Amino acid sequence: MEEINNEKLQRFSLAVNSEIDHQVDEIIREAEKKSRTIIEEANARSAETADKYYAENIKKVSGKYLREASRLELEAKKEVLLRREELTGQVFDAVSKRLAQYRTSADYAVYMKKLLAEAAPAEGDVVYIGEEDEKLSELLKKDYSDVEFKTDEHIHLGGLSVYSRKNGTISDRTFDFSLDEQRKEFAGRNSFA
Repeated sequence: MEEINNEKLQRFSLAVNSEIDHQVDEIIREAEKKSRTIIEEANARSAETADKYYAENIKKVSGKYLREASRLELEAKKEVLLRREELTGQVFDAVSKRLAQYRTSADYAVYMKKLLAEAAPAEGDVVYIGEEDEKLSELLKKDYSDVEFKTDEHIHLGGLSVYSRKNGTISDRTFDFSLDEQRKEFAGRNSFA
């Protein structure tokens, strides 16, 4: 049974990763196209500005052209950066929605039991779950009657965390934490560059 659940979880992970890869590829293509367009427009505007002023006064134009070209280049870079941030947000919003769908499935309860078993809380530990997952607490308590279960308003996407009173440590196995780490890694890779 656990092998089937692991297989389902792996298929789900592969499906989510495949969807993310597809969306990332699509977003990268769109961002590259937008970047080229922005740079071409900036270059065209710069050239128009330069031609206009050149005829009036060569010395004036050269200084103004360089400043205008620099300004337009900075604007273009700023637009590309803003678009990159927007696209990154869209990718992770889509992942959050997929996680919300998964959270309402029957497989999620099985996943939570597995996650709790992997965390292996000891007597006196505290298991934190999201407020939406409070309905699963009775199911989770069956195997861990000596563990305290509490809701955590900071868990929005699902999963759980375990506070070990003995060690003073927290094992964060929430989707929120995982998604945040993935977002940092994604941004660090500069995936839309």
